[in-house]
Amino acid sequence: MARVFSQGVFDFSAEIAVNADGTWATDGNGTLRPYEIRSRFADGLPAPYWHAAWGTLPDPGPDCDPRTRESVERYRAAGAPGLLEAYLRARVHALRWVEEGITPKNPGIEKSPLDPSTLPSFRLGRDGLARAATDFLRLDQHVRRSDWVAAHLVPPIARVRAGRTLPLKQVKVGADKSSITAVVGLFSFGGLTLADLEGRCQFGPGSFARLSPWNGDPK
Repeated sequence: MARVFSQGVFDFSAEIAVNADGTWATDGNGTLRPYEIRSRFADGLPAPYWHAAWGTLPDPGPDCDPRTRESVERYRAAGAPGLLEAYLRARVHALRWVEEGITPKNPGIEKSPLDPSTLPSFRLGRDGLARAATDFLRLDQHVRRSDWVAAHLVPPIARVRAGRTLPLKQVKVGADKSSITAVVGLFSFGGLTLADLEGRCQFGPGSFARLSPWNGDPK
C-alpha cells in the first residue's frame, strides 16, 4: 500500500542522479544521491488519488511529457477497488496507535465514543453555507489576531534582530499631516548595524506599519 500511495504521501526522499559539478543529471548517467524532495505537514490526501478512485482521472494525451504520464499512471493505480478505503482505514488505526502512546492526556478534553452508524446524520448546527462561511471567517480572524498579539509580546530586542520591528527616533509628522519621517536608531541593540538590519528587514515601499510608543528599553 505504501508503494501505491508513495506519490505525494510517502515520498519524503528519493535518490536523484547528479553530475560531478552538482547539477542534475537529466540523462540518468550521474551518481545517485539521496535527497529530501518534499516536506509534509498536513494529512490531506492529494486530489489525484480521489479522481483515481472516482474514475475521473484525465488522460494526459499521447504528446505529453513521459514523466507526466508516469505520474498519472502512478496515481491511477490507487483506483483499484477497495484500495483507497483500505488506506483510509489503516491511517485511522495508525493515528489511534500513535495517540494511545502519548501520555499524559489532557483531562480537560472529553472524547465521546462515536457510533459509525450515526455519522451520516451528524450535524454541527450549521446547515447554511453562509452561516458556515461566517463562522470560518470569525475563527480564522481570531487565530490571526492571536498570532499577531503573541508575536508582538516578544521584547523589542528580539523583534528588531528578526527584522520585524524598527526602533525609531526623531519622529515628525509632515506639514500635510499625511506623512511621517523618522530616524532608525540602533544605539541600544548590541552592535546591530543598519546594514545588518537592511538585510533582514521586512519593510519596504508601500508596507503597512503601526507606530507604537516605546520607553527605549530593548528588553
